[in-house]
Amino acid sequence: MRGASADSGPARARRTLAGKRVQLRVTLAGTKGTITVRVGQACGSATGAWKALSGSRAYVGVAGSGRGRGRIPCTRISGSIRIVLTGQLTLPPPPPPPPAQAGSYGGTAASDSVTFDVLADGRTLANWSVRQVIARCGPDVPPTVGFLSGSIGGQYPIAADGTFSITEFGYSVTGKFAASSASGTVSYELSQTDPFGTVRTCRSGPATWNARTPPPPPPAVEPGRYCGTTTNQNKRLCFDVTAELRIASFDIDVTVTCFSGSARPLVPLRFLYRGTIAIRADSRFTATISQFPFETGGQVETLSITGAFTGTHATGTFRLISPQVVYEGTRYRCFSLSAPWTVSREG
Repeated sequence: MRGASADSGPARARRTLAGKRVQLRVTLAGTKGTITVRVGQACGSATGAWKALSGSRAYVGVAGSGRGRGRIPCTRISGSIRIVLTGQLTLPPPPPPPPAQAGSYGGTAASDSVTFDVLADGRTLANWSVRQVIARCGPDVPPTVGFLSGSIGGQYPIAADGTFSITEFGYSVTGKFAASSASGTVSYELSQTDPFGTVRTCRSGPATWNARTPPPPPPAVEPGRYCGTTTNQNKRLCFDVTAELRIASFDIDVTVTCFSGSARPLVPLRFLYRGTIAIRADSRFTATISQFPFETGGQVETLSITGAFTGTHATGTFRLISPQVVYEGTRYRCFSLSAPWTVSREG
């Protein structure tokens, strides 16, 4: 074969007769694959026509036709025959490249981690897992905060434009790939009846996530118990760094200045964050939550925890934006608080 695509190799043929016509089914075996064509002509003629029937490997989907020269005997063949086929072969365009890079992905979703795999075909997502989604659960007033984690073990197609979506077990995940990274949103909503017959609904707004392959390296942080104080109030602060290198049991004492009428009480507040916070590869961590209720009553419009490790030490800031508290039976509005802190690893 010659032309835009050149190839060479042996040919095998099988002859069939039908009345005064003869046909050859010829398989051309090249280095890139095989092409099977049908050659037909009238008995006694030295010309005919051919048509491509099928192809393999690089020639899958081949099409084409043309003319053939050389007599194909209709009687017993003695020795060899030579035929020349001329015409045009066409191949379908190559498939588009896969929309995603295969591999294991890792990254962050809200304040914690997200992981999943893209299979070898680059078109299938599997084993999607989110470490934590922060949901509000009713009919409690204010809603109870739930720290949920979920794993979805199925396989899901990635569209040609790199997008995908998953809706399973209350989770709704959307995302889009770009080269070796992906980003999107995850939300949760599920209603269940508790043992007392009350329908409880937990839902979260969409939280953004980002991931890449290969996943980011683990942070240079030692697991253990870290304790210290706030630098502006000299109040206690402790948290754990788990074996998975997450912040857990963030426990802090602060004093907030509140007001109700002419009263301006200084209200002591102990806050225990029952969720987890991923420590990123750069040894930093952050969590921001809106409309977060206090266990002793009241709530805060926005709560944030930020920090960064240096060796066995860490510094950061705890913020409360527009908190409201219940103190000695009275509900107070309070001024926003920013409490820098520093801790060291114990032991």
